[in-house]
Parts: sequence; C-alpha cells; structure tokens
Amino acid sequence: IVINASTSPTYGFAEISSLSPSNNQTYNDLDLDLGPGEANETVTVVRLSNGTSNNFNITGLSGGTPGRHIILYNVAGNGNMDLIDQGNPSAPENQILVLRNNNSVTIADGGIVELVYDGSASKWIVINDY
Repeated sequence: IVINASTSPTYGFAEISSLSPSNNQTYNDLDLDLGPGEANETVTVVRLSNGTSNNFNITGLSGGTPGRHIILYNVAGNGNMDLIDQGNPSAPENQILVLRNNNSVTIADGGIVELVYDGSASKWIVINDY
C-alpha cells in the first residue's frame, strides 16, 4: 500500500455560534444544517461556540444520513456539553446512542466528541470522546 501525503483527507469546518443557552438548556433535534443540500452537508468538524460558560444538553441532531461522520468541538470557554442517550423528546431518528452504562457523555469545554450515523439503527452513535 502506498500512501500519498498530498492526497490526505481534509475536514470541512463550520462555526455554530448561535447557541446561547441558559444554564442546563436542552437542545432537542439540534439542526446544524448537516443534511443533503444544506449549508454544512460536507462539513466534518462543527465548532459549537455559545459565548457563555453555561452547561448545555443535546438529545439529538437532525440531518443524519447513513455513514455520516461528524466531530463536535465544544469550544474552550463554553460550559460542559452533555449528549443524552436516546433522549426524548428528540425524534427517534435524531437520537444519540452513547453505548455506555450511563445515560450521557459529558464533553468539557475544549473537548470533542466523534459521532457516526448508523442508517440501520437510525441513530447517531458516539464512537469517541476527548
């Protein structure tokens, strides 16, 4: 196998700064414009910048398509971001599977979480977090 460094993959970035949560606000079916034909269709890394130190929760993300891979970056200075396992009231196809014994994964400010959309399960799956 020969790997040509000049053809290494690149990741598109999007800055989402419209989040201005009150403390512990929950976002259901959060729309990051990830779907086909939407502004962030080809984006892999989504920087979530809320301009506050308030903690916030996400129960689901809209726009999932089979095999879609995204990285959510909780920008330094934000509060903690909690992804809630199969959280209601998000639509079932927008929900997140945490695949742990607890009901959420917490991403501190400056941390990231990697997700992939499973078309068979119709859910986002957490595959890594830092």
